[in-house]
Amino acid sequence: MISRHELSVMAACVFMCLGQQAFAEGVHIDRDDAKVEERSFDPRHPPDPPPPVPAGLTAVTEYSYTCNAFCAVDYLDNGVPDGKGVRASVRVTEFTVQLALPITSWLPNDCSKWLREHERGHADISCRIYKPSAEIAEEIAKPLIGQVFEATGNTLDDARRDAIVNAAKSFCDRYHARTRDMAKQLDTYYDELTNHGMKRIPSRQAVEYTLTKFGY
Repeated sequence: MISRHELSVMAACVFMCLGQQAFAEGVHIDRDDAKVEERSFDPRHPPDPPPPVPAGLTAVTEYSYTCNAFCAVDYLDNGVPDGKGVRASVRVTEFTVQLALPITSWLPNDCSKWLREHERGHADISCRIYKPSAEIAEEIAKPLIGQVFEATGNTLDDARRDAIVNAAKSFCDRYHARTRDMAKQLDTYYDELTNHGMKRIPSRQAVEYTLTKFGY
């Protein structure tokens, strides 16, 4: 072991977080509550930038499974020339993770109650998947403590920084696979089941059916 270093790597947008809670040794998780917002707009005179409503639809619910990973590491070497620059290795000693879920439903001014409930269904699905996010994060981060990551850069500092980025990215990629990517699958199924809210299936019933179908 040569030295100890800390570097924060932001994998998504910054947010206001609540108190930090310690989980497994070396793992610290800040989890903000999901925040759901409904915004109305005039389809004939949309704001700039316009809401990301897909073609052929009149409303949309967007969300972001925010994942910020901050790594503390030990430097394992002073860099090794490898022909492309300098290769360096680091060992992860701590992970501090920040999680959030902002959700925005964009609804036309003349939105029907049925359409509003459909979009709330999308928000409910995202919130349900996010509910165990702290436990998911701990499960992913725990085995990364002690793992070695390496990278090549033009300088030793560049290589060490990129190695830490690789560690943080490894965490966030796995976290997104179990949250954001799952939410997309459930959203797709929910929309197919309801034909984007055009079938007269109560949204609560469709949400519960979708969650059950995927084991939630």
